[in-house]
Amino acid sequence: MALLTAASLGAGAATTVMCHRLGWTFAGFMADSRHLLHATLSGRFPEFAVGMVCAFVHRAGVLRRLGTKQATALAVACFAAIGACAAWKDCAGHRGWLGPSYAGTYAIVLLSGILILALTREESWASRVLSVRLAVYLGKVSYGFYLMQVSNLMIPLVTIANRLGPLRLPALFVLMNLFCAVCFELYEKPGRRFIIARFGGREPRGETA
Repeated sequence: MALLTAASLGAGAATTVMCHRLGWTFAGFMADSRHLLHATLSGRFPEFAVGMVCAFVHRAGVLRRLGTKQATALAVACFAAIGACAAWKDCAGHRGWLGPSYAGTYAIVLLSGILILALTREESWASRVLSVRLAVYLGKVSYGFYLMQVSNLMIPLVTIANRLGPLRLPALFVLMNLFCAVCFELYEKPGRRFIIARFGGREPRGETA
């Protein structure tokens, strides 16, 4: 079934790209390569595929053979590589290099999957570092990060970060997390408490902070 799904999506993506190249579009639909890669299932499928493969790898217990030191080294290497790919993607995006930009995106997706697998070795040093209170809190606000990264709410943050030259990416990361933390405290947390109080049930353990 998984192979059939992948084959179907691959065929759909190939057909869409072929129609795009031949100019066979309906009222401009799918005529923009950026839209095709950014906002369609075909363009986003590799991200879902990596997640599914990682789930199967984890369930198969492949990472049990990896020692704690190796898991930490792998996690640190992935962090560094993700940072380098993010910088490359940012540079390519500013220069209008669509292909290299999306190559950077897919590289980050693959590296993120490997990183998550490495961090499943909870006794490793890297996993313990990411278990500190600040890291856990950033995980809580990360859904807001995910929702806001391509919204108009990003415009003022990007405008500020663009003034900082080489520090643009780390500054934007910090600004986004600060903004998401504010939204989490003012909207997400009160909203969750209201829903729980209104519709019953108990608040999950560890979510009261």
